[in-house]
Amino acid sequence: LLTALRIAKFQHMKEIVESDDIYMDFSEKGKKNIPIGQSKKRGSGFKHFTTFNNKVSVVFAMDRNENTACRAFWDGRLNKNNIENILDGIVDNNNVLYSNNKPVYASYARNQHIKHFRLQYGFLKEKEYINIISVKKYICSFENWILHFNGVATKYLNNYLSLFRFLHKINFDKTVNSIREMLIS
Repeated sequence: LLTALRIAKFQHMKEIVESDDIYMDFSEKGKKNIPIGQSKKRGSGFKHFTTFNNKVSVVFAMDRNENTACRAFWDGRLNKNNIENILDGIVDNNNVLYSNNKPVYASYARNQHIKHFRLQYGFLKEKEYINIISVKKYICSFENWILHFNGVATKYLNNYLSLFRFLHKINFDKTVNSIREMLIS
């Protein structure tokens, strides 16, 4: 089920696209052949800034219609190739990209000829109606949801991101009706 959800393609985003990222600790949870002297580390939390050693970057993109795309990248520090990997095909030059203040988003937008606003602290200083609050709320709900698993192996993180995306799309809330609806769809 998780692999099938991961293979599903992202929908093309409409108009305004918000994008943000987080960093999670690299985890080898469940791995049996760890060299002697090394501990089996579970992810110990989420970081929005870090030294990037043993970190996994997770990029989220969402439009105002709540079409979402999210993917984890194992190479630590976020780079332009990661942004291209997730946004190519779902964002084009008809979109407007709102993102945090990282230069990789600006570089991607410049190369793809996309109108781009770099926001600091989630808002554009001159215009408070331009923000990335929707994607930040989505990230916060993902962080709270993933905590229930007491750590997820990094190699399965994209599967869990896809499952969360699916559950969020059907407004899953652990009630009997939500469980029935999830099984039917």
